[in-house]
Amino acid sequence: MKNLLVVLILLFTSYSFGQAMVVTDVTANQTLTTQLAKSAQQLNQLEKNYELLKSAEDKYKKINSIVTSVAKISSIIDLQKEAIENVNIVLNNSNLKGKSRTTLLNSLNQSMLSIGGSVETITNVLNEGFFNMSDKERLEMFEGERKKVLFQVGKTRGYANPYRK
Repeated sequence: MKNLLVVLILLFTSYSFGQAMVVTDVTANQTLTTQLAKSAQQLNQLEKNYELLKSAEDKYKKINSIVTSVAKISSIIDLQKEAIENVNIVLNNSNLKGKSRTTLLNSLNQSMLSIGGSVETITNVLNEGFFNMSDKERLEMFEGERKKVLFQVGKTRGYANPYRK
């Protein structure tokens, strides 16, 4: 009798467990289906957000390149202003005469011509080819011209420094 009771309990338990599994499987299946649908929606939204961010990143890179170009142009403008100031300091304060003065003026003239050439190159690019150039080409060109201008400004500084107050 004891064995029969144990067998009945085991049968009842396994039957109940089997029924619970079926219910659990149906519930789990519905839950999983719901979760898959929700995951698909989330993935779709994530893909849309990614495309939006990717587009924004591309625009940012273009804008950043233009901002960098503008900063380089601004630097060249500042250097040209400094060169003009340096030449004026030399012209207003130099007491050199004769050949020494002529040599000084020729040197300053060459520096200003070189700076003017760089500024003219940049102006032409801005007027005609700014957007036809790649970002890399444009930045390299601006940096090259800035280096040329900086070198010439360094010369004018050398001449003007003795006269600075």
